[in-house]
Amino acid sequence: MRQINQRGIAIGPILYIVAILAVLVSAIAAGSGSFNSDTSAVKAKAQATAFLEYADEVKFAVDRVLGKGFTDTHVSFEETSGLSKRPNGTIIDHTNPNCTQSDCKVFNPEGGGVIPRLMPAGAVVDPSTVPSVANSWHPQSFKITTRRILNVGTDTGAGGTELVLLVGRPKNSVCMKINDMLGIPNPGGKPPIDSWDCGSSAFTGVYSVCNDPIGNSVPALAGKLAFCLSDDGTESNNGLVRVLISR
Repeated sequence: MRQINQRGIAIGPILYIVAILAVLVSAIAAGSGSFNSDTSAVKAKAQATAFLEYADEVKFAVDRVLGKGFTDTHVSFEETSGLSKRPNGTIIDHTNPNCTQSDCKVFNPEGGGVIPRLMPAGAVVDPSTVPSVANSWHPQSFKITTRRILNVGTDTGAGGTELVLLVGRPKNSVCMKINDMLGIPNPGGKPPIDSWDCGSSAFTGVYSVCNDPIGNSVPALAGKLAFCLSDDGTESNNGLVRVLISR
């Protein structure tokens, strides 16, 4: 009888330890979900920062070229690395015939001095989801073109068309983080949707006439010099827009 009592007393501490371990396992499991969420947020911010920093580098390079005395129609975005490309890998030609020397080339050490680069692969959509049409660009790449943005510049005719940099095809999470960092709302938990009627060819010294400016459909984009949006609401048509020259 004495031995039986001793065995009964030993079971209590064991059950207590098991209960404590169960609580710890539950806490760790719950904490890992929060940790993963925090990690995703940090990653999205780092990727968004890469987009914004590159856009600013190109903007500053354009300013350097203009500071040398060249007009906006003489600025050339010709580059020999082949990083400005379409989803199928074909190169987007930005050669501006008005630029006949190195000093007016943004991607030349003697001109703007900026080095073209690709955006992080993990931050952009799958290239296969983007049609390889004439007006598209690779998700990691960029294109220089013309857009009209409401309340930026004069807003009239060809003279109201801005020279802009389109960077990458960021995933929704990265696109929205870009807007968060710029103080721009993401309606309905998605990037803003705003289309345009402007020609989409690469800039080679000539501006297209844009009658329907960005900012008409989404007033929050009016007057902004940088933002991330989707042309039609699909993730594959996201893009960071950065005004390089307002007119």
